[in-house]
Parts: sequence; C-alpha cells; structure tokens
Amino acid sequence: MSEKKPELIDIIMCDDIRQETGGKVSYMGVYVNKIIVPHLPFRLSKLCFMQKISKGIGQFKLKVELKSPSEIVGAVTFPEKITFSEGLGLGLIAIFESVTFKEAGNYKLQTFFNEETDPSITFLFAVELIPHSK
Repeated sequence: MSEKKPELIDIIMCDDIRQETGGKVSYMGVYVNKIIVPHLPFRLSKLCFMQKISKGIGQFKLKVELKSPSEIVGAVTFPEKITFSEGLGLGLIAIFESVTFKEAGNYKLQTFFNEETDPSITFLFAVELIPHSK
C-alpha cells in the first residue's frame, strides 16, 4: 500500500478541549479565525487546536508549530507515529500552554508530516487589538 498524506477537513481553535464522559469532546471558548486581545503583549494560559484530518494512508510522525508573523511561538511533536487507514478520519489535538502574542497580525498553525521542511497543512488566523471607540 502506498503512503498518502492526510488532508485537513476542518479545524477548531479554542481555549480548552475536554474529554467528557461517554466519549464526547467539549470545546471551550471557540475562536473563529481571529483572536481579539485588549493589549500587546497578551498571554493566553492555553490555546488548543483540533484538526480533523482524513484521506491519509500510512504511518506519519507529526509536528505542529504555532508561528507569529516573525517567530515560532510554540511546537508540539507527537512522540509516536500515527497510523492512517483508508477511509478513516482522525482528530488531532495540539495544546499550546502559556501562549504570548507579542504582535498583531497573521499567525499560522502548521502541521508537518515525517519531518518535512515544508508544512503539509497550514491554518491562518489573525490576532487583533480591540478597536477603541471614540
């Protein structure tokens, strides 16, 4: 069987992800494509991403990086290879603790398969200051 990289189906960005009784997953404080902050720098105690990925075939070592416009803010490396089977999807959770936003602008969540230098999946979101009313 040949290897095929998984594709991003959907992503949820939120303050927390919790495993509930009965196998349910709850998402707290869901953001939609941007995070609005009162000042910079601004620190979130936790920032979570749930990537729903599918259509992959094979085993992959995964790394997820969170990047500001000018630097890598954090990285999560999964220690074991993850196996994808044809027709099955997967929920990949990446949790970043104590995230500091030093600047406004476009941020990226990038997922790398098998230690490649170019990301296979990129999710863009904005960090913006609260607009001041006059």
